[in-house]
Amino acid sequence: QIKQKHPDKVLLVECGYKYKFLGRDAEIASKVLNIFHHIDHNFLVASIPVHRLQVHTRRIVEAGYKVGVVRQMETAALKAVGDNKNKQFKRELCEVYTKSTMLVEDVDVLGQHTHVTSSG
Repeated sequence: QIKQKHPDKVLLVECGYKYKFLGRDAEIASKVLNIFHHIDHNFLVASIPVHRLQVHTRRIVEAGYKVGVVRQMETAALKAVGDNKNKQFKRELCEVYTKSTMLVEDVDVLGQHTHVTSSG
């Protein structure tokens, strides 16, 4: 759903201790970052560790792409004791970076969410 609302952005999707690129975004990430991509459950996937978010986001933006960071809005521990433990993690687009808006200190490595809403 998030990709449908933001097709012009390369999305990094938080999955535990990694950020995953899916589909066409995995191909772009593989090319720009020189990382491996593979098929996983019929999806093309590439991933980076959480602690390298700042470095890789900057490289993708410098290559001319808009980058969106999609974060998990709940932890595995809270989910395990909640009513929705059998459902997918809730995720939201929290940051968007472009060449004109990105500064090194802008990349939110610690995940202090600033939720981005979709406008028209």
